Amino acid sequence: MSKNGFPFAFPAQIHRLMTEFEKGPLHKYTPCRFKTLGEVIKALAIVHTELVLIHPFPARVMGESRGCWLR
Repeated sequence: MSKNGFPFAFPAQIHRLMTEFEKGPLHKYTPCRFKTLGEVIKALAIVHTELVLIHPFPARVMGESRGCWLR
């Protein structure tokens, strides 16, 4: 499954990818206690991007992926 040539994770790989996500960026950047706003923004952007890359469903299936929007 892909969108605009960008492949999404295969469902069979999601458990492994989520485990790696938890041990990697999620562990490194949360809880989000940084000294500057810039550091907080960077941490949130990295964690958000990594999670979206694992997300297995295209936008049309998930109502335009509103759950992934940062506001």
